[in-house]
Amino acid sequence: MQARYHVAASIIASAGTYVLSESATMAAVTLFSGIFIDADHLIDYAVMNRPPYSIRRLFDTYYKKKMTHILLILHSWELIGILALIAMASNWEPFSTGLLIGMGHHMLLDQIFNHPYPLGYFLTFRIFSRFSADRCFHRQAVTINNEKQSD
Repeated sequence: MQARYHVAASIIASAGTYVLSESATMAAVTLFSGIFIDADHLIDYAVMNRPPYSIRRLFDTYYKKKMTHILLILHSWELIGILALIAMASNWEPFSTGLLIGMGHHMLLDQIFNHPYPLGYFLTFRIFSRFSADRCFHRQAVTINNEKQSD
């Protein structure tokens, strides 16, 4: 899912969180965690590519499905489960609950719109798949320079 849609969804989730909780902290953490979970894409890009790095090349790499391996350390249903346990154990304190809501809605949207295989967003599955993009995500053929290629 493109970043602009995650920003919009995070704003909506944050507003809803504030209305329901009346906690500015929970709302702010929901907003920022829903957006900045994507920081792990930067890690993947840096690990999988050589300099020079550029934002344009980063987006080109992801949107044209050129990644051969995908780590996505923060995009993990196991992490969401751990956050849920932490939020429950802390009696739903604002920071951990906001983190759970922000990262959780982001993961749900990615699960729906990014065409993973059913287990693609489980970190343990990616580890056992040796982080292979082809084993974790459906990668449709894309058109690059008027030439049809399967990446």
